[in-house]
Amino acid sequence: LTIDQFEELITLCQSKQKDKQSNQQKKRKKFWNWLTQKIQQKNKQEEWQQFLNLLKKTLSANLDQLRILVTLRSDFEPRFLNSDGLKSYWAKARFPVRAMRSDELRQAIERPASEIALYFEPPTLVDKLIDEVGSDALPLLSFTLSELYRKLAQKWRIQETSDRALTLDADFDKEGGVAGSLTRRANQEYDGLPDDAHRATLRRLMLRMVTTEAGESARRRVPLSELVYADAAENERVELVLERFDRARLIVSGQETGEPYVEPAHDFLVRSWDKLQEWQQDEQEDLSLQRRLTPAALEWKSKQEARFLWNADPYLNVLNQVLTSEKDNWFNQVETEFVQKSVWRRRRNTNLRWVIAIGVTVVSLSLTLWALISLRDTQIAQIRNLRQSTEVKRQS
Repeated sequence: LTIDQFEELITLCQSKQKDKQSNQQKKRKKFWNWLTQKIQQKNKQEEWQQFLNLLKKTLSANLDQLRILVTLRSDFEPRFLNSDGLKSYWAKARFPVRAMRSDELRQAIERPASEIALYFEPPTLVDKLIDEVGSDALPLLSFTLSELYRKLAQKWRIQETSDRALTLDADFDKEGGVAGSLTRRANQEYDGLPDDAHRATLRRLMLRMVTTEAGESARRRVPLSELVYADAAENERVELVLERFDRARLIVSGQETGEPYVEPAHDFLVRSWDKLQEWQQDEQEDLSLQRRLTPAALEWKSKQEARFLWNADPYLNVLNQVLTSEKDNWFNQVETEFVQKSVWRRRRNTNLRWVIAIGVTVVSLSLTLWALISLRDTQIAQIRNLRQSTEVKRQS
């Protein structure tokens, strides 16, 4: 059992929808379903801690046919070492992938270029890349190198030159060096979108692809089903934006257990892109609400039961305002249906309460009127009897 990106057990910790699966995937599904059922029986613990405890129990069974291989980012390792789930297995099973030495980094940079007769200009450029990136940000180094190759290819197409030198722009250092190459490309792609509507779509997409862990932004893997909207024009914009950012290697797409997904290509992008940081600051309340709304809408969609609607939630009025806003509506198709149904349910319940209240009032008024009429008739009868009695006494 291979569990890649084990840190997402903390950063995401959510169930995945499944599609058609191969036999091998079905076997995995059976195992995961068993784990999920066990998890649901232990509601008092955090979900990720439950999962660790279940892995520990599985390992304790000493099954000959089972090996568990976990890959984990080193900066998340302390979170698992402080838990009791796998702590006893960690020391003897841990295999750290050491950082590349400077000479190995140099080979990784220079050899692919030399094999196609390219070279770096000036010669100190490789040293500059190694000094700025080091071995702790290989994805960022990979992106920076791809940008060098891309710019050279553009130069060949435009100028029809035979230049073989991989060079940096004159403003490279002013714009943040290697670390800024990613955000520079993101800004270029953002500015290159056709219009403001596409840029607003990008904003909504990127905000879905980010989460917060220990006060710091982190990537969030988003199923493509979550990026389907009720508006056909919005779906066309989503397709174009995803295509452009995927081609620019700013996001990556994949498929997990039959469910296609997209996510930012680099943690550095979600932590350092100025626009994304600004959007997060502006949309803090909406993002917090979105993190609650999305799983609730999916649960309602899968079970189609009215009890999962938010007709009694105090935030429904806010959601209804977002729903009716042409500018600030960030709901996808499922969320739109969920909010609409919740609003309809609240109105129905409100109308029903009004009908009951009016009915009770009518009945109360009717009973009161009947009582008053009865009292009046009684009083009239008493007066009549008194007159008759007085008349009899006078005659006698």
